[in-house]
Amino acid sequence: MNKRMYAAAIIAVLLLLAGCGDKQTSAPVSPVSSAPTTGENVLNIEASNWQFRQQQYTVKANAPVTINFRSVDGYHGLAIDGTEVSIEKEGSVNVTFPHPGEYLAYCNVTCGPDHGKMVAKIVVQ
Repeated sequence: MNKRMYAAAIIAVLLLLAGCGDKQTSAPVSPVSSAPTTGENVLNIEASNWQFRQQQYTVKANAPVTINFRSVDGYHGLAIDGTEVSIEKEGSVNVTFPHPGEYLAYCNVTCGPDHGKMVAKIVVQ
C-alpha cells in the first residue's frame, strides 16, 4: 500500500511540474536598480486597495519595457502571466514581450477580501 501512495505522490508532483509553463513563450525579465519613470517604454503601475490604477496598459512587442510598480494603499504585488515578472510592494524590472497579444496582470500578494478582483490587462502590439 505504501508503494502505491509513494508512486501516486511522485506522479502528482510530476504533473504539477509539467504544468508550470513553457519557457518559449515567457518574456525575459531583469531587475532594474535605477529605473526611468517616464518615456515611451515605461509602464508605471500603481496598486491601491483592490485595484490597479488602470485596467489596461499598452506596450510594443519586442521592445524592452521598464515596469515600475508601487503599492499606494495596502501591501500588494504584481505578476504578469507568460512572464517572470513578480514584484511585491514596489520595484522595477525590464521585460520584453516577444509576441503581440494580451497578458494578464494580477496582484500576487493575498491582500484582502477583494484580492481576486485585482487584475489588469497588458496589451502588446
